[in-house]
Amino acid sequence: MRKTILLLFFLASSDGHATTIAPVPINNLYEEADIVATIDIVEGRVIENNKEVCGALYKGQIKKGFKGVSDNEIIVFGHNFNGSARVRVDEK
Repeated sequence: MRKTILLLFFLASSDGHATTIAPVPINNLYEEADIVATIDIVEGRVIENNKEVCGALYKGQIKKGFKGVSDNEIIVFGHNFNGSARVRVDEK
Protein backbone atom coordinates (compact mmCIF):
# COMPACT_ATOMS: atom_id res chain seq x y z
CA MET A 1 0.00 0.00 0.00
CA ARG A 2 1.34 3.43 -0.92
CA LYS A 3 0.74 6.41 1.29
CA THR A 4 1.38 10.04 0.49
CA ILE A 5 2.51 12.35 3.28
CA LEU A 6 3.77 15.87 3.66
CA LEU A 7 7.20 15.65 5.22
CA LEU A 8 8.63 18.52 7.24
CA PHE A 9 11.84 17.10 8.59
CA PHE A 10 14.36 18.94 10.66
CA LEU A 11 17.11 17.55 12.79
CA ALA A 12 17.70 19.53 15.94
CA SER A 13 19.05 18.79 19.35
CA SER A 14 18.19 20.26 22.69
CA ASP A 15 19.70 19.83 26.11
CA GLY A 16 16.48 20.81 27.90
CA HIS A 17 13.41 18.73 28.69
CA ALA A 18 9.83 19.89 28.42
CA THR A 19 6.56 18.43 29.61
CA THR A 20 4.46 20.12 26.93
CA ILE A 21 5.03 21.02 23.31
CA ALA A 22 4.84 24.73 22.62
CA PRO A 23 2.87 25.78 19.52
CA VAL A 24 5.13 26.77 16.62
CA PRO A 25 3.96 28.76 13.58
CA ILE A 26 4.15 26.82 10.29
CA ASN A 27 6.49 29.45 8.81
CA ASN A 28 9.01 28.75 11.58
CA LEU A 29 8.79 25.00 10.97
CA TYR A 30 9.45 25.53 7.26
CA GLU A 31 12.47 27.75 7.96
CA GLU A 32 13.98 25.22 10.39
CA ALA A 33 13.27 22.16 8.24
CA ASP A 34 16.05 20.53 6.23
CA ILE A 35 13.54 18.76 3.96
CA VAL A 36 9.97 19.72 3.04
CA ALA A 37 8.19 17.52 0.48
CA THR A 38 5.18 15.41 -0.36
CA ILE A 39 6.21 11.80 -0.77
CA ASP A 40 4.83 8.38 -1.66
CA ILE A 41 5.82 5.80 0.95
CA VAL A 42 6.97 2.74 -1.00
CA GLU A 43 8.43 0.66 1.82
CA GLY A 44 8.30 0.53 5.59
CA ARG A 45 9.73 -1.80 8.18
CA VAL A 46 9.99 -2.14 11.93
CA ILE A 47 13.45 -1.96 13.48
CA GLU A 48 14.04 -4.55 16.20
CA ASN A 49 16.74 -4.92 18.80
CA ASN A 50 16.88 -8.28 20.58
CA LYS A 51 13.29 -8.99 19.50
CA GLU A 52 12.04 -5.68 20.92
CA VAL A 53 10.61 -3.05 18.60
CA CYS A 54 12.81 0.03 18.77
CA GLY A 55 11.84 2.10 15.73
CA ALA A 56 10.73 2.25 12.12
CA LEU A 57 12.43 2.89 8.78
CA TYR A 58 10.63 4.11 5.65
CA LYS A 59 11.55 4.61 2.01
CA GLY A 60 9.65 7.08 -0.12
CA GLN A 61 9.74 8.72 -3.52
CA ILE A 62 9.50 12.50 -3.61
CA LYS A 63 6.37 13.62 -5.45
CA LYS A 64 7.02 17.34 -4.95
CA GLY A 65 10.14 18.71 -3.28
CA PHE A 66 9.68 22.13 -1.72
CA LYS A 67 12.97 22.37 0.17
CA GLY A 68 16.11 20.23 0.39
CA VAL A 69 15.15 17.56 -2.18
CA SER A 70 14.10 17.35 -5.82
CA ASP A 71 11.08 15.68 -7.41
CA ASN A 72 11.41 11.89 -7.96
CA GLU A 73 14.35 11.45 -5.56
CA ILE A 74 14.25 8.50 -3.17
CA ILE A 75 14.47 9.31 0.55
CA VAL A 76 14.98 6.97 3.50
CA PHE A 77 13.88 8.17 6.92
CA GLY A 78 13.01 6.78 10.29
CA HIS A 79 12.97 7.17 14.03
CA ASN A 80 14.40 5.19 16.92
CA PHE A 81 12.60 5.10 20.24
CA ASN A 82 15.82 6.30 21.88
CA GLY A 83 15.09 9.71 20.35
CA SER A 84 17.31 9.81 17.29
CA ALA A 85 15.93 10.61 13.84
CA ARG A 86 17.67 10.20 10.53
CA VAL A 87 17.17 11.11 6.90
CA ARG A 88 19.14 9.91 3.88
CA VAL A 89 18.60 10.86 0.26
CA ASP A 90 19.50 7.90 -1.95
CA GLU A 91 21.02 8.22 -5.37
CA LYS A 92 18.68 7.12 -8.17
